[in-house]
Amino acid sequence: MTIDRLRPALVICDVMMPRLSGLDLLKATRNRPETRDIPFIMVSALDRAEDVQAGLALGATDYLTKPFKASELLGKVRHYLSNG
Repeated sequence: MTIDRLRPALVICDVMMPRLSGLDLLKATRNRPETRDIPFIMVSALDRAEDVQAGLALGATDYLTKPFKASELLGKVRHYLSNG
């Protein structure tokens, strides 16, 4: 898995992507000991409470619904990078 080799400090991922579901990427990341602890922020236009809860239940560190302010995302990124 590429994420194993790259070992990013943080992942920001959309739920709906053309080739791979963001939720599938999240599951794969959380199921591997090497990547389990990487902060993972989901972003999506899916804003129902059930959608947010599904992402968080799969292990997302945070979930932002679109549209969101850039300052909100940057604040979360700063927070997770400083606490990692």
